Amino acid sequence: MSRGGHLPKGKLRGEELRRIVLRHLPMLGEEATTNLDFSKVSRSSGDLIVSCDPIIGIPPEYYGFSAVHVPGADIAVAGVRPRYLELGVYYPPDYPAQWLDKNMRDLGAEARRLGIKIIGGHTGGYDGLTLPLISSTCIGIIEDRLLSPTAIRSGDRLIISGPVAHELAIFLSFVETKKMEKLFGAKTVRELGNDIRRMTVIEPALAAADAGARAMHDIAEGGTALALKELSDASKLGIKLDYDMIPWSEEGLSAAETYSADPLSTSSFGSLLVAVPKEHVDDVIKALAKYERPAKEVGSFAEAKGVVLKRGARESELEIKEDIYGRFTTRL
Repeated sequence: MSRGGHLPKGKLRGEELRRIVLRHLPMLGEEATTNLDFSKVSRSSGDLIVSCDPIIGIPPEYYGFSAVHVPGADIAVAGVRPRYLELGVYYPPDYPAQWLDKNMRDLGAEARRLGIKIIGGHTGGYDGLTLPLISSTCIGIIEDRLLSPTAIRSGDRLIISGPVAHELAIFLSFVETKKMEKLFGAKTVRELGNDIRRMTVIEPALAAADAGARAMHDIAEGGTALALKELSDASKLGIKLDYDMIPWSEEGLSAAETYSADPLSTSSFGSLLVAVPKEHVDDVIKALAKYERPAKEVGSFAEAKGVVLKRGARESELEIKEDIYGRFTTRL
């Protein structure tokens, strides 16, 4: 993107983020470091990790749940338990009060269940908004560990916890209901609409950390392909991925095929990439299975660059394609 160009849709990353945003800001300095999913702040009284996410462009009834689980996932993949939330809750003027009541009730229930306390925040309706927006900042306190991609070693194994692409099927059950009912039947579509609890990695990630994971990354915006590239870049290691071993969502695969989309590039919140020493692979898979997460060893890390996709006997460089999620968010 040129200096006078337009900003891309979605999360700003990499060189564009550094050039347009970070270079202008009084960043905290050496006591702060930024990782894939979180930032770490060193303090004499104990280190913190912090993550902030926007909750927008999802079905309106799931804002409260997501305001806990989306930033909470970024903390949990570091092997750290989420402890606190700071919230900015914004909506168009005259928006239905029942939306706020329902989502705050859900947010409170999830926070209590996970032992997360709310520090404070801001709530209000403002001109210029056409959809609600929750800005949710989650904080964890580092106690005995902090998982990071820099700890991954050549020879470590890659596990994916799925079902991969399930988020696509859930999302389309809201915005393309009739088409999805023709594809899967009305009963399955209703079940998909109620399957939001699959879209969290907080407890599975903490269990994987306990079982010996070396690093993790959740599969969100941009899908598995982008998450793998980010993990490869952050670890400075190459990844070989066996496509045929991925624990797919059958509904997600069918939906991707119906819309001529690449299932590796569809947002898949609720799925995890897990880097594991060879000797802990079985332990991590068993730990994830306790949360009804299909998990498989799908690849490995090596002294190389980039991500190689193995599909049958053919190997090629993994391509990052369109995440079709963005085609439908304006319908919400």
